[in-house]
Amino acid sequence: MWNSETINALSKWLLEKAIAEEIAFELYSLNHCVSMYCPVTLAKDKLSWLSRKRNTVLRFQLNSQDVSEKNKNDENAFYKKYGLEPSEYTLTPGSVAIIDSQGLMCGVVTITGKTPQEDHEIAIEAKAYFESLK
Repeated sequence: MWNSETINALSKWLLEKAIAEEIAFELYSLNHCVSMYCPVTLAKDKLSWLSRKRNTVLRFQLNSQDVSEKNKNDENAFYKKYGLEPSEYTLTPGSVAIIDSQGLMCGVVTITGKTPQEDHEIAIEAKAYFESLK
């Protein structure tokens, strides 16, 4: 169930992971960021990566890796096909949809700071942690 208790638990889990792994994360729900952390050791552009990955998940309601695979990782064709701006979207993995018990997207977890595949794996771990809270 997606509520303040599970959001707080997931935020805490993400923060502990982010500090241990030196990554940035964003937990997004109800049209705003509910939790975010970006260590000062990461480049400033990581905030842009969080936003672009999240926007991709929100637009397509698929994990960013799934969107990338669907579009054969061809960002130029992706932007042209959907009329998107490169500054707002990306095919880079690392963002996953959080789905509630009724099958609706209730949030997005986005990770950046490692390789795209590692970011994706951490985001999947976060999703699994959320699902264990139900």
